[in-house]
Amino acid sequence: MLPLKRVAQLGATVTAAIALIGGFSVNAQAANGFLSYITADGQEVIVPDPSDTICYTTSDGGAIFADNGTDEPITFYTDSNCFGGGITVPVGGSQHFDQPQHSFAVAGLPGKAQTRTHA
Repeated sequence: MLPLKRVAQLGATVTAAIALIGGFSVNAQAANGFLSYITADGQEVIVPDPSDTICYTTSDGGAIFADNGTDEPITFYTDSNCFGGGITVPVGGSQHFDQPQHSFAVAGLPGKAQTRTHA
């Protein structure tokens, strides 16, 4: 049988390990709903449940219009890396862009995502 002090130390170690793992776990989530955008060449692209861990690049030519049917704001960027000043399309909103937008992400994401080409 283990001495009581050893059992307490073991219990504290296991508890700390569980807290450490739980504290650093990252849960990928998604904006629920559909984001659609129109490209400069007139193609409609629909993105279901965009992830909040991905910077999406738009199709060739960029997006000139977006309709946000998700439950999260979506930010569009003129570059392809979700950096710099962006234009945020609110939940349920739509936006015409003066210049093509070449990437988008769930709002608040820049610098935290992996880039992925979509469509």
